[in-house]
Amino acid sequence: MIDFYYGYIYALMEVYAEIKTLPESEIIFDLLKSALKDFEFEVRKAVREEEAPEGSDLGNMN
Repeated sequence: MIDFYYGYIYALMEVYAEIKTLPESEIIFDLLKSALKDFEFEVRKAVREEEAPEGSDLGNMN
């Protein structure tokens, strides 16, 4: 999932760079901010999963 965000954020930055002087650039900027927030969430989730002790399943407390 993280690789998806790399490509998505890069593409949004490329589009924004091309249209930053147009009114539509605000839409792209908002998408970019949202993608960065989602990316941060995914990275933090991946780090938590990587740091979790071997054999523990934090999502399943049964």
